[in-house]
Amino acid sequence: MKSTHVSLNAGKAGFLIAFMSLVLAIGACAPTRPALAPEEKFNAEAHFPEEFQAERAIPNCNQNVVWHSSMKAETQDMAAEIHALYAGLLPNLDDKAKEDLLKKSQKSLSKRLIRNLLIEGKSINLGAFRIKGYCWTDENGKKQPLVAYRSAITPWPKRPDSCYRSLLKNGHIKNIINLYDGSIPLKDHQTMEKEVAKEMGVNYIDTTDPQINIPPFRELVEKEADFNNPENRRKASESVSRIINEFVLSSNGEAPKGNVYYHCAGGMHRTGIISGVIQRCVNGMDMETIKKSYARHVAYENEEVKGGFEELNLRFIQEFDCGLIKQNP
Repeated sequence: MKSTHVSLNAGKAGFLIAFMSLVLAIGACAPTRPALAPEEKFNAEAHFPEEFQAERAIPNCNQNVVWHSSMKAETQDMAAEIHALYAGLLPNLDDKAKEDLLKKSQKSLSKRLIRNLLIEGKSINLGAFRIKGYCWTDENGKKQPLVAYRSAITPWPKRPDSCYRSLLKNGHIKNIINLYDGSIPLKDHQTMEKEVAKEMGVNYIDTTDPQINIPPFRELVEKEADFNNPENRRKASESVSRIINEFVLSSNGEAPKGNVYYHCAGGMHRTGIISGVIQRCVNGMDMETIKKSYARHVAYENEEVKGGFEELNLRFIQEFDCGLIKQNP
């Protein structure tokens, strides 16, 4: 969104800052869309046994996926109500400036509501699958299959009974990849994740770390016009291949020392893209099964209740050049 510059005196500018603070306080991952079979005709547990074993094996976590289809409308109504309440106190802005301020308020409220949903822990969106041909050696010298765990960001990771601690311990995690590079205010939880990972001797990769230098990939292919730009797809593919090659299939260039765990915010889009590319390019999974797995993790039910379904995510997975992913020697 382009910023709008409005000439205000100091008092009016101070009011706007206070107003936006109030708004934030209140709000305290084929060109044709694939056909997806109805849930009752698809035995998810038969196709993805590791996903269901994961929930049973990892206490304090869950596979729940929550999508509030009415959230956008609700935040629009909330922002409009707040603006109406303070209409008499608002500076004398023109209609365009008022509209921009309203949109910013809506976005702030939406981000805060999503954060609250995530840190309640009712939508952890846990999943897991084996990565074909890859393994690690346990402390007894026994080879173990490499398992990729995926989820949304998990709530309050420093708590003794947190899903995060449980997952790292019971999932034998040695590599964590934080894929989230968006604007939902989750920095406090990401900081806690790093601290717990260090405490438990687990390698933590933040893809936004400038030293790692992996450009965001979702935003490059999120909209149709951007997706159709070959340079955008090339850059997004480079980022995805680096994440998979350097941190999923290996640990900073070395053989895996344990299982791998990655997440974004909701465990849907960034996480779904990484999972889909691995399943297709490494595990050789067919696209129809990948689509069904993707649908489950974005709360897709049918064409009327689509949850977080994004067609371009699946197109990216389907058109991704598997030659960019290294093969196990």
